[in-house]
Amino acid sequence: MEKKEWIEGCKRVFTQLVKDTIWEDFTMPKGGMPDKYMGSCYDKLVHRFGAVSGERLADFCICQVFEHRTIISNSIWVNIGYTG
Repeated sequence: MEKKEWIEGCKRVFTQLVKDTIWEDFTMPKGGMPDKYMGSCYDKLVHRFGAVSGERLADFCICQVFEHRTIISNSIWVNIGYTG
């Protein structure tokens, strides 16, 4: 999976997971921060595992939503660099 495809897939999957589980009105923050963060994650996964599949993308997004469930509160992103 190419980096650009990974980033777009992460945005789509992450957004849907957040909407379905935590915050139904969620939209991905605008600007370059989400792309930069997800691109960095992609680079690290490729470096460590050599290949990035659709399954790994889904696993990554599920883990991120699980980890951020305590950060996302009342429609506000707190302390993770997003200004939406």
